[in-house]
Amino acid sequence: RCSTAEISNATSDAIDAWLIYHDGYQLRFVHSLLRDALYHSMPPDQRARLHHTIAREMIAQPNPEHRAAEISDQLQAALPHSSTQVATNFAFAAGTQAAARYAYSRAKFYLERALRTAKDDAAITDTQICEILLELGQAILYTGSRDEARSRILEAASVARRVDSKSLLARCALS
Repeated sequence: RCSTAEISNATSDAIDAWLIYHDGYQLRFVHSLLRDALYHSMPPDQRARLHHTIAREMIAQPNPEHRAAEISDQLQAALPHSSTQVATNFAFAAGTQAAARYAYSRAKFYLERALRTAKDDAAITDTQICEILLELGQAILYTGSRDEARSRILEAASVARRVDSKSLLARCALS
């Protein structure tokens, strides 16, 4: 783990050269083309490991759930170096938070990510997948795509029947 002084020393030359700047909250590149050129010049495995390190540091901060979307983005970019279960949990949290803010397209994005990641992890239970499908169905419904929402909710109902969960099946029926 790097201290603030170590980070400051490591970035001072880049700040002096006007490559990055501190916006009062975080360090940023002065231009997105510079950022993208440097990012894509790194080997993919090194990029994934750096994303994993960033995600770990963000999770270690107080109240990481308040930055669920940013952490989800880092964990997604870190795969396969990050835990798929943790990645699923943060993507789900980001999706439900977006839905709570009426940002249903954004909720759909993160909930679809959670579903994809969950299906790649045998440790994720069918009950968790059903929860994701239910939230995803609701988000899709509010984006105006009724047929797609219906399909996801019916998929959730099928999973609820398979796990024999009456409460989940009832939630599906009420969706």
